[in-house]
Amino acid sequence: MPSAEIVNRVTGLLYSCLRSIDEDRWEEWPDHFVEDCSYKVVALENVNRNLPLPIIQYENKNQLRDRVMALRKANVYNLHYDRHLVGNAHVSEGADGDYRLQANYVVFQTDIEGETKLFSTGKYDATVRFVDDQPKFKDKLVIVDTFAVPNLISTPL
Repeated sequence: MPSAEIVNRVTGLLYSCLRSIDEDRWEEWPDHFVEDCSYKVVALENVNRNLPLPIIQYENKNQLRDRVMALRKANVYNLHYDRHLVGNAHVSEGADGDYRLQANYVVFQTDIEGETKLFSTGKYDATVRFVDDQPKFKDKLVIVDTFAVPNLISTPL
């Protein structure tokens, strides 16, 4: 069982990562990951059927940075503000000195006209590694409860 300090630092990583998204500081989002990270969004239907096809997949930190640049300069999507709510976070010891972080999430989106809608629900299943005494995501799997989201997934979950 990890110490209370480790649990606080690992869950703090999650909260810091989500704040960077919610506060439109996307350029900070990749800083929460190691260089050779993995970030995937997969529908629960695929997980339950053992089908590996993700909705989104990035295989290193440079791809996360490219995604942020595309969001800022190239992509056209519905302008909105995200608000993440996280609960039932659980930290356990993983392999090779890493830690496993699991948590449930809900994301609401508010559009520029001020209408707020439930956007996505699901869970996180992540591996956290300490690098230079700082927790970073080695991999982060986002399991969305359904393929059916009201709009395209543009910003990170």
